[in-house]
Amino acid sequence: MKNKKNIAMAMAAVSTLGAVAPVFADEIIGTVVDNFNLDNLTSTDDKVRVQAEKDLEVTKAAIEKLVNEVDSNGNKIYDVTQREEIKGEIGQRYSYVYVTLTSKDDVNNTVEHKFTFYKKVKLVGDTDQDFGKELPWDTENKIIFDFIGKNNKVFVYNPETKEVNKEKDTDAYAELSRVIYQLKKSSSKITAIREVIQTGDTYADGYTIYAGKIGQDATGETKVARIDILGNVDEKLVKLVDANNDFVGHWAEDTIVDSMIAGIVDNTAKFNPEQEITRAQFAKMVCEANNIEPIKYNQDNKEKFDKFTDVSVTEWYAGYVAAIYETGLMKGDGNGTFRPEDKISRQEVAVVLATLENNGVSVEEVTTDVNGNRVHKDTKTNFVDDSEIAIWADESVEHLRNKGFAKGYAVSGGKFEYRPVNNMSRAEALTMITRVSK
Repeated sequence: MKNKKNIAMAMAAVSTLGAVAPVFADEIIGTVVDNFNLDNLTSTDDKVRVQAEKDLEVTKAAIEKLVNEVDSNGNKIYDVTQREEIKGEIGQRYSYVYVTLTSKDDVNNTVEHKFTFYKKVKLVGDTDQDFGKELPWDTENKIIFDFIGKNNKVFVYNPETKEVNKEKDTDAYAELSRVIYQLKKSSSKITAIREVIQTGDTYADGYTIYAGKIGQDATGETKVARIDILGNVDEKLVKLVDANNDFVGHWAEDTIVDSMIAGIVDNTAKFNPEQEITRAQFAKMVCEANNIEPIKYNQDNKEKFDKFTDVSVTEWYAGYVAAIYETGLMKGDGNGTFRPEDKISRQEVAVVLATLENNGVSVEEVTTDVNGNRVHKDTKTNFVDDSEIAIWADESVEHLRNKGFAKGYAVSGGKFEYRPVNNMSRAEALTMITRVSK
């Protein structure tokens, strides 16, 4: 085997050196550049752009010559590796491609030469770098999450144990959505940067979400809250919840956010947590929380939409009312009407949810009198306002209380009221529905 040349000597052999003074393109001479700024190729300065084009041409030829060089036995002299990475501070980030050629000199020492090609990273999404209030370092540590994509499925990755937690795909996406919401609450700006992410010795395409104003840790190193996402992410499954909403700080905030992420309620609108819920809205929530598909109207199933005289097939809730009627959870008022726009009372909610919790079977205890009329058993509940609970609802109220789903309102002496005739708020309804539906 012939002696291997020092890479520096090889580079000099293929380089054309000279002053770069001429103005005209045909007078500009290219040279080998081992730290090449690709942004110069699109420079508005003609001289800079043409010089970059010439340099790139010569540099690529030099690399190709070295890569293809063989010894007397036909063996490649140089080992070649290539990798990519993103580095730099927020707002000044660059994409690097490293081409590294390695060989041994005459005394078997490793000789390495690295060609670097870099350019500014294009930000995806918000390019305003004013991240709002600064996040404490301990908060930043707590909210770093790594997500690994695998075969178009997302798995949660624990960087401490180096293990992948193979949860359901929807659970992983829900967790990602939840973390993004917390970041958005902590910061007025979110920036997503598509980049090559390093995990140990592995490099993979992905993108990083940055949030929170840049802060410093105890060593003075600059840090920022971030989420690294590797592989293929189905952005349709990432539910972005508005962190400047009417439920932020509300007692039911976590339930509302989780429900928006789960698709039970609309994540693109205000929730109006204290607004009293209508019977139609309640029907939709129950259906969405329990994967009950709304029925689509057509000529073959129009009889399913004839149950109630006050539900038009053109209304948004018609399919939900038809579906929940088929399950037996809501049957209307017995007079052929559903009263979709009426508010729903707490005792009406109890009847629906007790039946739902009991696998679709009513918990009512009904007999018939001598005339054949249906008679409800008068069940005593443990609420101090038991006398106000309708006889047709008391079994349901007590069933939910025993199961821990209906806690009521605390009053003096450690007692609780159910307040059966009060209308239920949207936040209360959603909370009870999600408790029973789990």
